[in-house]
Amino acid sequence: MVLVAIFMLPLFAIISFYILPLVENSILNEKRQQIKLSVKEAVAYVDNLHTLVVSGKLTREEAEGFAKDYLSNLRFGDQDYFFAADLNLIMIVHPLRKEHINKSAADISDAEGMKIYREIYNLIMLQGEGFIEYKQVLPGKSTVAPKLTYSKLSPGFGWIVSSGAYYEDVNHQINILKERVYIVYGFTTLSVFVLAYFVFASFTKRIKSIDNAVALFAQNDQIEVKLESKLNDEIGRLTMSFNTMIKTLQSDMKEKSRLYHELSSAKEKSEELGKVKSALFSNLSHELRTPLNGILGLTQIVQEELTDPELVTLTQKIVFSSRRLMMTFNSLLDYTQLETDEIAIHTKNVHLDTVISSVMRTFWDVADEKGLVFDLDIVKADTYVLADEYMLTRSLNYLLDNAIKFTETGKVTIKIREHAPIEGRVQISIIDTGIGIPSANLDKIFQEFTQVSSGMNRSHEGAGIGLTNALRMVEKCGGILTVNSTVGIGSTFFVELILNTNQPN
Repeated sequence: MVLVAIFMLPLFAIISFYILPLVENSILNEKRQQIKLSVKEAVAYVDNLHTLVVSGKLTREEAEGFAKDYLSNLRFGDQDYFFAADLNLIMIVHPLRKEHINKSAADISDAEGMKIYREIYNLIMLQGEGFIEYKQVLPGKSTVAPKLTYSKLSPGFGWIVSSGAYYEDVNHQINILKERVYIVYGFTTLSVFVLAYFVFASFTKRIKSIDNAVALFAQNDQIEVKLESKLNDEIGRLTMSFNTMIKTLQSDMKEKSRLYHELSSAKEKSEELGKVKSALFSNLSHELRTPLNGILGLTQIVQEELTDPELVTLTQKIVFSSRRLMMTFNSLLDYTQLETDEIAIHTKNVHLDTVISSVMRTFWDVADEKGLVFDLDIVKADTYVLADEYMLTRSLNYLLDNAIKFTETGKVTIKIREHAPIEGRVQISIIDTGIGIPSANLDKIFQEFTQVSSGMNRSHEGAGIGLTNALRMVEKCGGILTVNSTVGIGSTFFVELILNTNQPN
């Protein structure tokens, strides 16, 4: 029922505010054309009488007499009459103002003081014919109403022939039309509501049966549910579709139940394998790092005692390879701990300058060996952030290692800014002049075991989990890690951390 009302109300608005105004304008225009055509026909008759005078068939007095009688008796509506005056504004014909005939009409005014015949004269002199509007008392009444008059010059006798209609007559026609339209609309609306009520009641009963069946099936999906349908309409087809759906659902639910148990079992096995994998990585990293630390330390001691350049070069390669292997083990250990969420987070007030200094000391020699400039740009010293110090240090280690690894010439810069770009945060920018990252690969570099140059022929070392670990560690510190890069120019990694405004002295 509400839908019917929603439909009928806009229809009423369309009829009232769009269709009826168009019809009103059409009736008014039709009335204007009727007045115009009647005046032109009257002028044509008068001009024809003048033609008879010119041809000698009638005298001027006879022709003017015929014309006056014709115009005095001519009507095209109850209150629509003709009147005429000459170019000197002497009244020639007026059925309702006979006392003004053969007298000047120049000073005859309407209800608002407008000189009617002077306005008509001015119109004739400018255009030869046309409409004017004025207000005048209705014939036989005391009511003032607007009137529309059309005037045209009859050149033969020099008469200005006019006729018009009161807007009240037009409005009367329009009101009759409105009454009929609203009566039809009201009857149609009532019929629609009655029809909708019975249709709605029938549909409601049948839909209710479907609803009850759905509720019954929801309580016990194994119960046999089937609805009877006698009609082949929309609800009947819906009922048949419902029966088919219930049958299909019962079959699918049995299959899904079997698949669910299989997936649950597979998930449990996968989780067990994940734990085994993490434990294996962790144990291998610990077991391999211990002897590797021994190899690295002893090699460095031997290197200090050697004087043979060839042997020194060999020991340098051993140290370099050992460091690379150590970093790989550390990365794998961090990855497994982050993967299994084994690392405890200790958020505290961290002195950022101390962390940056520690990280720079770690990579100073590596950058120097590659001939890179290692630069630090800090706007304000003694900055404190809220973070886990170990996580922050390790994440910056990964980012610096990545920057130095992919930069062959130029420099690597660490820049620190407060409140940039977000108020209440510190932004650490690690900027390099390395090879850069294609825009198509920016979304992939934080994926585990992924490098822009991967495979056996890749040009740079690494397991492909450094940036993955860095992203996870920054997020553990409550920070944000983003990157901006241009191929051939370099990359900038942005680390945003929470600034601690309550800094100690």
